[in-house]
Amino acid sequence: MKEKTIADIVTADIRTASIFKRHGIDFCCGGGNILSDVCKEKKIRVSKITNDIEKLNSTKNEKNYNKMSVNALIKHIIETHHKYVKEKIPTIKDFAKKVSKVHGKNYPETNLIYHLFLRLSDELLDHMNKEEEILFPKIKILIDKTYSKSVFFSYGTILNPIKMMEMEHESAKKVLKEIEELSNKYTPPLSACNTYRALYNSLEEFQDDLHIHIHLENNILFPKVLKFDD
Repeated sequence: MKEKTIADIVTADIRTASIFKRHGIDFCCGGGNILSDVCKEKKIRVSKITNDIEKLNSTKNEKNYNKMSVNALIKHIIETHHKYVKEKIPTIKDFAKKVSKVHGKNYPETNLIYHLFLRLSDELLDHMNKEEEILFPKIKILIDKTYSKSVFFSYGTILNPIKMMEMEHESAKKVLKEIEELSNKYTPPLSACNTYRALYNSLEEFQDDLHIHIHLENNILFPKVLKFDD
């Protein structure tokens, strides 16, 4: 296992994502790195990770996303992760605005967090719209057996929009990383009100969901699609 990539390990069992998160290991955009190399860089014993992963084997893994068809995976991404992002953005925006207004003077990082999240939400909504309106329909054309490749290529190659989506994933991940650092890993001050605590809890949950979302696209969906585009 230690010579497998992080992405391959999480693809085989999505539950391992929580283990990598706990150790601060990137499994979405940086998922192509080898486990042993990452552990060496972060000064973590490989056995500590592999032992935690082995413990998962005693419990049932409900879903294997790698075995899903391309269409089923796209449907899952839209109905689960896109829906989640669209539903959570207004709530987090409201929390962030209130916390910034009330606590921004004493905790100036909350002002930065508010403006960073505004930027992130605009970028993510635009990103998901491009996936739903452009990329995913192109993918469905590509894998539809009734269409010839000549018909598909009149729409352009699939590689370019995929690369663009991957770049936007990396950008979103960096913004959330900045928010994580500003919030001291989503740790509110002892005097924080309930809205302050709710904001940090929601932001951490939002980041966790986005990491799974990016993993499903970068490490499972896109590689499957590119096999059709050979």
